[in-house]
Amino acid sequence: MQMQLEITGAETDPWQSAAPGSLHLLGRPGRILVACESSGAVRDAFNRLGHVATSCDMLESVETGRHHTGDVREILNQEWDLMVAHPPCTYLSSSGMHWTTRGLRDPQLTEDALDFVRMLMDSPIPHIAIENPVGAISTRIRKATQYIHPYQFGDDASKKTGLWLKNLEPLKPTRYVEPRIVNGKERRANQCDSGQNKLGPSDDRCRERSKTYQGIAEAMADQWGGDSGWREVSFAADCTDHDDEYDETGEPGNVCSVCGGEYDTCPCPGPTQDGWETKEWHGVLMARRTDQADRRGGMGEECN
Repeated sequence: MQMQLEITGAETDPWQSAAPGSLHLLGRPGRILVACESSGAVRDAFNRLGHVATSCDMLESVETGRHHTGDVREILNQEWDLMVAHPPCTYLSSSGMHWTTRGLRDPQLTEDALDFVRMLMDSPIPHIAIENPVGAISTRIRKATQYIHPYQFGDDASKKTGLWLKNLEPLKPTRYVEPRIVNGKERRANQCDSGQNKLGPSDDRCRERSKTYQGIAEAMADQWGGDSGWREVSFAADCTDHDDEYDETGEPGNVCSVCGGEYDTCPCPGPTQDGWETKEWHGVLMARRTDQADRRGGMGEECN
């Protein structure tokens, strides 16, 4: 039986009340900041729906895309429409707090992590989502707006995750994945029969554990962003990669820098493609089909 979402909070609180609709009501591509993300999962999900999303992390991005390597505070005040933030959970999650309570870790590390979350929550961005496991944010700052699991969004995995939402509607489940049953208990693909996480110790374990599952990333983009109707323009000169066909010819690469597909056949619009109009949004050249513009009766002309 599908588990219901856990949603808490008072409707009078801007961090607990739902905003009407999603960013597609802006009538233009939204400018999205995905803080504390190096995987590019959430960033790329928004970009695929015609928004201008940038990720930021102290680590470089695993995937090619707009990414600021450094402290998010360096770019936090750049007039974003929406921020999805994944503050590091090492010193916040309940699963790791035993190190602190047993005196094996400096409690100040948790205090600093909580101050970082407060700073993100206080940033001047109209729509904010903070994502983190069960832990100190709920007990020390405020209760989560809702709790979700990847298996409610098409991924066979269990990971109870809290969302603290400002002027955003709680996510709605998209596709429930049935569990396997072991000795009467539900188990998911990321769990051993005992219920422990399968991911063993490694240099990349923290990075892998923190990556947003694809189904949740797509739900965030679809439900909080919507499809703007615009797509980033792809230029042949930006194809820096190439496949085997081009190895011996020395010709420019043919892998699209926007979607990663073959430039000749990918769906991304070119700068002079028939049936498309172009416009710069947030410093990025984008295009939309002219018949789509006619159907929508034109979209907003404001551009940051």
